[in-house]
Amino acid sequence: MMLDFDASPYGAYVWPAFAITALVFAGMIAAALAHARRWRARTEALRRTAEAAEAAHRAAPSKAPAP
Repeated sequence: MMLDFDASPYGAYVWPAFAITALVFAGMIAAALAHARRWRARTEALRRTAEAAEAAHRAAPSKAPAP
């Protein structure tokens, strides 16, 4: 089966529209991936900060009053 890419007189409008759509989709995908990378890096930084605070809390002597 051969694909017919002839858009006749509408080709001047159809093919650029397809190209613009493909570029917009590629841009949206790139933006989503960049956002996900930033989100993951921020999450890991917060996790490391929380783990360090928890470790410091466990290592610090208790300030509870002595009986």
